Amino acid sequence: MVNTSTGFTESTKWNCLNQGGATFGPQIFLRMGEVYLNRAEANAKLGNMTKARADLKAVHVRAGLPGSDIDNLADNAVLAAVLKERRLELAFEGQNSFDYFRNGLPMTRTAADFNGTTLTVQPTDATVVFPTPIF
Repeated sequence: MVNTSTGFTESTKWNCLNQGGATFGPQIFLRMGEVYLNRAEANAKLGNMTKARADLKAVHVRAGLPGSDIDNLADNAVLAAVLKERRLELAFEGQNSFDYFRNGLPMTRTAADFNGTTLTVQPTDATVVFPTPIF
């Protein structure tokens, strides 16, 4: 939240820097599109396809795409559509591998070694190591 007396964005949840009585915390931003897609993924995994489609459709339509694309999805294709929409919505933010591995899917990269060879990393591979968050 913005402190009206200082004009700074402040948080008292994580105390990182205490300067002149003002507490500043790390700024963690979540876009509404990401929030909708997180909920759509959770609902798809729980089998609530109507709710998953509604959240997916909200993001899809906001991007200027037709809602009929989502309405016509079969139930077994909803999770794949959510993951594809996440790839598009969060492009270039480094979230893609987390999405694959969290869902037990292999991550395939074409020309990963600059000679045209396809690299596939399985979610159970020992090289898949998630970094520890630093707060």
